Amino acid sequence: MTVKIHLEVGGSVVAAEGGADFVQSVVDRWQHLLVTTSANPPPSRNAQKTSEPASHLSSNGPDSEYDNVFARHNDRLKVIAEIPGSSKAEVTRNTTLVLLYGEHLSGTEEVSAERIKETCIDHGCYDNKNFAAHLKSLKPKVVMDPKPGGDYTVKLTAPGRKFAKDLVERLNQ
Repeated sequence: MTVKIHLEVGGSVVAAEGGADFVQSVVDRWQHLLVTTSANPPPSRNAQKTSEPASHLSSNGPDSEYDNVFARHNDRLKVIAEIPGSSKAEVTRNTTLVLLYGEHLSGTEEVSAERIKETCIDHGCYDNKNFAAHLKSLKPKVVMDPKPGGDYTVKLTAPGRKFAKDLVERLNQ
């Protein structure tokens, strides 16, 4: 079961998605950020966990703000726009940026390569032999973090967020 949390306390934000043990380790590691000086105590550990997507914590998720680009299906953000590109490589890169931006707006900064692959398959641009190379060619718009077992996560950088935001706004028109 995938557990997803997105917590905002004061100026601190902690977000994590994955197995329960991983999410708990993130909460434990960043617990000190969640302690506030206000009269309200921080929520208990059990209250911090949720299996709902972070966008459900906000009524203005990417699927409502950019309804021509994103939709929710089975509690997952889906890219529904026709993604531009003159080659599979370009469509893969643009699909990746659009997905990462939508997840960023939902409160998820890092997205697994597997999740990106699923979205590329949905859009008919997945190329098994060149997929990793297409993602690596997105530098400096993204950073990639290898994980045990050969998987990796991908995260937008500041230049990547700006580029992706412009692309999503064009697609939403």
